[in-house]
Amino acid sequence: MAYDGIFCRGAITKGKLFHKERVLFGSSYIKAYKLEEKQAIYPRVIIDPDILDFFDLSDNKMPLAPAFYGKDKDGIYYQRYWTWYLFPPYAGGWDNYLMIVRHKIIENLNKFKEVEKAKEKYVWLKDEFNSLVTWWSDFELEGIELISDET
Repeated sequence: MAYDGIFCRGAITKGKLFHKERVLFGSSYIKAYKLEEKQAIYPRVIIDPDILDFFDLSDNKMPLAPAFYGKDKDGIYYQRYWTWYLFPPYAGGWDNYLMIVRHKIIENLNKFKEVEKAKEKYVWLKDEFNSLVTWWSDFELEGIELISDET
């Protein structure tokens, strides 16, 4: 969805859930909805603290590699965007995908520069993008420029 300029938010939780065709209900669904509504704030998918309590992050028991989740400035863990080689097949390649996503973020930063509530979400995305480009540049990512603050 990021390839198309759609940046979503949500929450990952655990618990009971019933899902059949168009019917969906359960305590975990309600909890995920409330977490998304109150804490996700930015276009990020947060991880329920109950899941974090279940896994011991200090012993690397989280079932995701560190590059796939992060701890944000507000102390909330979230699933990271644009992780290594996770991109739609029609993007043509990971580098191309990141260039398109970069362009979408810059486009929306400029489009919403006067709309503070929307702008803060794209500033968060810019920082997330820059963080991941910096992270992956240590491994095999080359030629993807950071998004400047002057954008």
